[in-house]
Amino acid sequence: VEADAMSTAIVVLGLKESQSILRRMPSCRVIFIPCERPTKVYLFPGARECFAADPAFDGKIIDVGMNGL
Repeated sequence: VEADAMSTAIVVLGLKESQSILRRMPSCRVIFIPCERPTKVYLFPGARECFAADPAFDGKIIDVGMNGL
């Protein structure tokens, strides 16, 4: 239930606005993939080890540090 509420909040707030919440929750691992072209994958702290892109992936992978974008 907590993860569902968090994912809903992040989607509603969007990438930039959700960063302030995520900074206060360092154990929350977030991979944010907006519906846009070219494809960008935003990996928040802790999420890098949970994500592996397909070798054919031609988008951009962006590591978002604790300081945000």
